[in-house]
Order: sequence, then C-alpha cells, then structure tokens
Amino acid sequence: MSANRQRRRGFTLLEVVIATTIFTVIGYTLLQSVALGESSQATIQGIASSNKWTREVHDVMSNELKVSDDDHILVTQLADGNTQLSCMHRIEVAGVPAWGVFDASLGDTVEDQNREDWQIRFTVEEVPAIGGGAERALVRQLIDADGTIQTTKVLARGLRDGAADPPGFAAAKVGEMWVIQITEEGRTNDQAGKRTNFHVKTRN
Repeated sequence: MSANRQRRRGFTLLEVVIATTIFTVIGYTLLQSVALGESSQATIQGIASSNKWTREVHDVMSNELKVSDDDHILVTQLADGNTQLSCMHRIEVAGVPAWGVFDASLGDTVEDQNREDWQIRFTVEEVPAIGGGAERALVRQLIDADGTIQTTKVLARGLRDGAADPPGFAAAKVGEMWVIQITEEGRTNDQAGKRTNFHVKTRN
C-alpha cells in the first residue's frame, strides 16, 4: 500500500506531456499578444506623429504664403522631380515697405526680425532617418540676401520620390489658389502612403 501511495504522488509521462503542451500554447499565445501590442503601439505612435506634422506643415506653409503674393512666390522642379517653393513677405525696413522675411527667431527686435531680400524656401532634402539610414524630408529654410542658408527645419519625413505618382512634394497655382500636396512613402514602392492636400490664397 505504501508503494502504491508513492506511485500515485508522481506524474505519469502522459500528464507531463499534456502539461508541457498546455504551457507551450499559453506561452506562445502570450508572446503573440505582446508582439501584437507592441505593433499596435508603434502604429498608433506613427499615426499620431504623422498627424502632428500634417498640422504643422499646413499651419506653417499657410501662414507663409498668405502674407506673400504671386510675384514673390517661385516654384521650381528639383533634380529628383519634387517641387521647391520659395516666397517673400511684405515687411517694413526703417519704416519703408520692402520684401523679405519676417521671422521671430532672428532676434529680439523688429529690426532683427525683418530681413530685406531674404526668402523662405520649402524644399525636399535627404536627411538622416530616425531609425538609421536616410530618408526624404520636407524642410523649411531661411535664405539670406546672398543666397546662403541660415536655418533649416525639418517639417515632414518619409516623403516619396519626385518621380513617383504622386510625388513627395508638389506645389502649383490653380486659379486664385495655391495647391500644396505632400505624400508619404507607402509600404511598397508602388503604393503611396498618407497624402495631404490643402489650398492657400495669398492676401496681397
């Protein structure tokens, strides 16, 4: 009887196999759940980041173009097929109307912030990618009267090649409106990602 009790206290080979299988399934399910959660979080963060730059690009470019006029907005095609857009503001220099750039980052006084014959340029450049490598980005640059780049700020990342349809950045005058289009890369070369369109009318 004592030997029978000891045998009953142990596990049979079948019980060990069943328990191992159950734990393996549970472990695999947990790993899949964690991976799915991380993927969902990355997707949500990507959407939030994309929405943030979409709002910023819209606000920045709308404000810059509204205080310009058609005679001081220049659109050119870059070598890769994307668009480059330059503009000037109507400003005052020593009380005299002029064209140039007003930018609060240039100094503490109105004289420092108003720069005659400067221009703002929106263009596409290769920049270091956050995860490594390089990517195309829409940047805002301040160009001084001598044509030297004074500041560069990245507005949007992951733009498509200019040879793609649609390209990463395109700007054109349609009727009385300036039409701006920005398109991200998709998951494949043939697929476009998020596309943002907005219209701006100059005040001057």
